[in-house]
Amino acid sequence: LRLFDPATGRGDGGRPLPLPAGGRWHLAGYREDIHALYLVAETAERKVVKAARIDVAGGGDLAVDLPGYSEGVGILYDAARDEVYIPYDNHASVHVVDFGRGGSLTEIAIPAYGNDASAVDSRNGLLYVASWAFGEIDVIDLERREFVRRWTGLGIIPHMFTMAFDPSGGLLYFPRGATAVNGTFGAALCSFDPADGSIAKIRTGWAPIELIENAARSSTLVFSSEDQFAEISAENAATVHDLPFDYPIAAVHSPGGDIYLSYGPHQSYWPNVYIWDAKNGILAIDAGDLSFYDRRIPRQALDLSLGPDGILFFTQNNWGREEQFIGRLVDQVRVFEADQRLRLGDEVEREITQRLLEFDPGSGMLYLVKIGERDDEPSVLLVVDPARGAVAGRVELGLTASDIAFDESRIYVANFDSRSVSVVDKSDLSVEHVETGLQPLRLLAARGRVLAVCHGDNSVVEIGGGGKTRAIPFAGRPDNIFEWNGAAVISSHSADELRLLRYDPRRGRFTELLRHRYPYGDTSYDTNNVSFYVRGQFGDAVFDITKGIAGSDGRLRVIDFLAGRLFVIEER
Repeated sequence: LRLFDPATGRGDGGRPLPLPAGGRWHLAGYREDIHALYLVAETAERKVVKAARIDVAGGGDLAVDLPGYSEGVGILYDAARDEVYIPYDNHASVHVVDFGRGGSLTEIAIPAYGNDASAVDSRNGLLYVASWAFGEIDVIDLERREFVRRWTGLGIIPHMFTMAFDPSGGLLYFPRGATAVNGTFGAALCSFDPADGSIAKIRTGWAPIELIENAARSSTLVFSSEDQFAEISAENAATVHDLPFDYPIAAVHSPGGDIYLSYGPHQSYWPNVYIWDAKNGILAIDAGDLSFYDRRIPRQALDLSLGPDGILFFTQNNWGREEQFIGRLVDQVRVFEADQRLRLGDEVEREITQRLLEFDPGSGMLYLVKIGERDDEPSVLLVVDPARGAVAGRVELGLTASDIAFDESRIYVANFDSRSVSVVDKSDLSVEHVETGLQPLRLLAARGRVLAVCHGDNSVVEIGGGGKTRAIPFAGRPDNIFEWNGAAVISSHSADELRLLRYDPRRGRFTELLRHRYPYGDTSYDTNNVSFYVRGQFGDAVFDITKGIAGSDGRLRVIDFLAGRLFVIEER
């Protein structure tokens, strides 16, 4: 421990503490009246081995040995009782270290593992511990040192998260989001009343994650990342509807013009744990009256594609090492059956690897692209015959495939970390790798041209036809490209602005369609801290921060995930 004088910035020589070096130290709290710092130490192997009260002003430290349970989380200090509380992710226990009684140690049994956050009601002597695995909050009587009740059915609670108790109102607050492992793409704060178990949601934003045209009502449906959708009329009037379940992800049209919507948090089933209050499924939305027909699936569906005979195919996140597969719903009525999924032979282990899925009506084939298990391994294109339920071809691509497009004779895949687009001949699956600018991110195949926008060097390149590369005249990072009225439209963000630019590849001309200022911050797709450290997408289940559709009325509609906007653009 070293102490610093804030007036001079000078530190003392420091002194050793009774804690092991290495691993991680958790800050449980600080008590100012006695100048005591409360720390809990775990090893590099995540074993929690020590709790300590550090006498900052003197040398009267007190360290307590712990039994080495793994992954302590939600560790906190209660000054009123001079106690540290240690829940665990991997153990159905809470340890109480009572420093007022010389560091006495008590273990309290609670219902399950997966404990991730805690909060204390000092006035009433109650400790609240939340479990992400079961979507619950457990109540512990600190005076009696025992579990007293379990509040269930509170929704998926993100791992790792936080919880706070407000003594003035007697309410608990915790964030509610859609992934159980690395953050959240929901947008709400939940208040929970432990007196009666009631729960309320405080929305903190409206982030549009998906949009789709609904021809039956001459409208567009825009889905938030939380639990609602807005119906936008032809006159641009918006009506907001609640969804029966949380966290929309992707939408496609079903046979007859209705809408399939995948929804749900990151996982609801792992090989050895069912996350009880997580709900994943495919929701059918009636195009006429907007009523719902729900079919549960055991894992989040990330990408949807409607295949032959009205069969819905979808990718699902793996957990652990298992055979690669495509899920499917065989018609509009029957529920999901795991045995009806298409097994593909390859193995997957890294999450978010099955990134791209498209059905090609011309060839009758499904194209499934997965990225490598490691950043330096090639992506793989699987050509799948849905009629036979078998792999018809396997092609190795470049690094970190980020988009797919196709025309009558070829398949195109952007390789984000190889500065290339793989061009695959449909007839014999031979492949050519065409060099592009830095980090080709999205593709557009339309009107005999294939264009790639390059996220890393702010350019657009034509694949074939001379391969012309044009610098985009806006100091941002392009993230998507759409077709609209025979032209290409590029979306690009800077830290404080969105631009939509029409691009004429024949003349090499850019025309500004829209400029919107907003404090976007970092909009890069190339960091190693998104989506389980998978590059080439914005976040877990958030593949794009802009999406666009050219409506049957001739207007272009673009959603902006970060700014919470839908832009409607029409020709003048």
